[in-house]
Amino acid sequence: MHATDSRFNTTGDVHCSYISGSGLYTSNWTHTALLYPGTYKVTLTPYAEPPLPGWSTVVVERLRVP
Repeated sequence: MHATDSRFNTTGDVHCSYISGSGLYTSNWTHTALLYPGTYKVTLTPYAEPPLPGWSTVVVERLRVP
């Protein structure tokens, strides 16, 4: 989420794989996005799939893109 101009907001998916029976997730947790310069808030919204909670969490409060 761009701090001053919502036209620059972007979303993307980061996929992880559930390992059946172990309760663990695996992922490479990489994501690439083209961003306009500015300050962004990065929020993670997981899919409501056990054992992940179903609510959003701010993971980076202020990401500065020069």
